[in-house]
Amino acid sequence: MPDTEPAELEIERLSRQLTMLERVSEMASIGGWRFDFATREVLWSAQTRRIHAVDAQFVPNESNIFQFYVPEKRDAYTRDIVRFNQSGQPYVMDIEILTADQRRIWTRVHGETQVVNGQAVSVWGTIQDITLQKNLELQLQASEARFRSLAFYDALTGLPNRRMLLDRLKLSVAASARHGQHGALLFIDLDKFKTLNDTLGHVMGDALLCQVAQRLQGCVRKIDTVARFGGDEFVVMLEELGLRADTAADMAAAVGAKILAAFSSPFLLEGPSGSSPYHTSPSIGVTVYNGQVSDLDALLQQADLAMYASKSAGRNTLRFYGAHGG
Repeated sequence: MPDTEPAELEIERLSRQLTMLERVSEMASIGGWRFDFATREVLWSAQTRRIHAVDAQFVPNESNIFQFYVPEKRDAYTRDIVRFNQSGQPYVMDIEILTADQRRIWTRVHGETQVVNGQAVSVWGTIQDITLQKNLELQLQASEARFRSLAFYDALTGLPNRRMLLDRLKLSVAASARHGQHGALLFIDLDKFKTLNDTLGHVMGDALLCQVAQRLQGCVRKIDTVARFGGDEFVVMLEELGLRADTAADMAAAVGAKILAAFSSPFLLEGPSGSSPYHTSPSIGVTVYNGQVSDLDALLQQADLAMYASKSAGRNTLRFYGAHGG
């Protein structure tokens, strides 16, 4: 009789190796899968079944496996998977799935096409539960977004703050130097704002600032910037106002007039006894600039000086800095 011991030992060795791989796969939450192009058969490893929360009786196929994708992303995921499989290129995708026991989890899917004699015969790969990692990534992204918001946006009004205004102004001046277009800054200060804070309180003052921000945004184009500079001061940056300084001044004056008109209607402030109308007015200072600006703070100072000229002229008006002041 032939000696079967070496064969039995080899089988036992392979069996132990397979058990070890299954155990390691389970510990790492990594499952395997395979799709055969000829038979259309789908094979899942035990760990892949555990990830999807299905038992050994579940028979995966090329239709029902896509039903595990979360509904709102199912079509996009399916298109991407089909496209990747047809391309023959290795791929990695993060896919959010809804398990059989209705848990939302994140998985990372690796796929690679098996080619025999130049012909794609199957796609095989791995799937790993990365829910903890993905949730941490999403939390980090949210934290970074909050940090960016605090760094570049005013917490009360949601408008760009002084820091973002200076960044955008720097870019605007650089663009003006390249293309010759003029821009303008409108420095806006609310008249007698301190009186409102002292008599009705900071809550009312904050409510007014938020409404002012909305009205100012309604007076400009999408390419322009409305920023809260600090306190009751706002700055409007107008871009692409033409190649001539006088044309730019006329366009800035038109926006200034629009802002003055927007303040003619009272603001409604919510107090303990309901809504109360409140009238306020802006003093506006304007300076026109081009690509020759070298000091952004000096440019802002020009608009600020023009704003004080408006206050000296009786408030609720607009004044230009320099050559366009007449």
